[in-house]
Amino acid sequence: MIKKILFLGIFYFALFSAYAQKIEVKASINSKQIVIGKQAKITLQASVYAVQAIKFPIFQDSIVKGIEIVEIGEIDTAFSKANSTYLLSQEIIVTSFDSGNYIIPPFVFLANGRDSLRTNDLLLKVNTIVVDTTEKSVKDIYTVYDTPLTFKEFIKEYKYWLIGGFISIVAIVLLVLYFTRWRKKTSEIQTEKPKKAIPFHIIAIEKLEKLKLQKLWQSGNVKQYYTELTDILREYIENRYKISTTEQTSSETIDACMKITDIQPDRISELRLIFSYADLAKFAKSEPLPDENDLAFSKTLNFVQQTKETNLISENVKTINT
Repeated sequence: MIKKILFLGIFYFALFSAYAQKIEVKASINSKQIVIGKQAKITLQASVYAVQAIKFPIFQDSIVKGIEIVEIGEIDTAFSKANSTYLLSQEIIVTSFDSGNYIIPPFVFLANGRDSLRTNDLLLKVNTIVVDTTEKSVKDIYTVYDTPLTFKEFIKEYKYWLIGGFISIVAIVLLVLYFTRWRKKTSEIQTEKPKKAIPFHIIAIEKLEKLKLQKLWQSGNVKQYYTELTDILREYIENRYKISTTEQTSSETIDACMKITDIQPDRISELRLIFSYADLAKFAKSEPLPDENDLAFSKTLNFVQQTKETNLISENVKTINT
């Protein structure tokens, strides 16, 4: 009995000592000077023990006015056997289109759910592109050369005419066959009324409504909540824009959406926010706050509603009270 009490005492003392160790956070930048439009990489690091929890900062579109975020990397974890600590790191790619000297304020981490830790501040100088004003000579315009049209160029130049002609011939052949061999009396044709397809945003909203009724994060199932929330979002994006998101990471999904012109920058910001909370819940050793869980849900719902197809009948519109 005494051995058991002694063992528990040593265990809890070691646990308390590790928990009480100071968490170290810092920020660094790979280049203190860039040219307008070029990119710089900011690295955030946090050194913690296994029993400690750390929450990385949440970003929007910019860090400070004039410095825009291009990409937010995932949080990587490395274990140090020397001092039994975990080194968490995250990379943020930034750029600027306004020259000047910028002071990037300290980044704020949340430790153990209550303590705010600040990194060092950073400096970034953005230089303008130097224009060579000494070159004043005016050069002649190159002469236009007339070259013969090759077969490959001919196909490329008139491919739409060739495709149109081929389609026209096929259509004529099909019409002749229809009127000569396959035409039947309309009274004998029985067609089944096609089922009305359910719009993709209606399917997504119904699934979100069911997810909300489950109250997963309220009952402590935060990881499952974000897994189902992001699965609904990925399925909607895949159906709506015909891009595969099933095997993609959060960053790859966001990059794919950025290439779609119909998706506005505000919606891209919503995706970044949603996936940052989801990655925090699923991969980091901390959980988003209750308000952040509700915000992730409302941002997902808003993304679906704002990107739905605009030519749908009004009766298909459906909302959820959040």
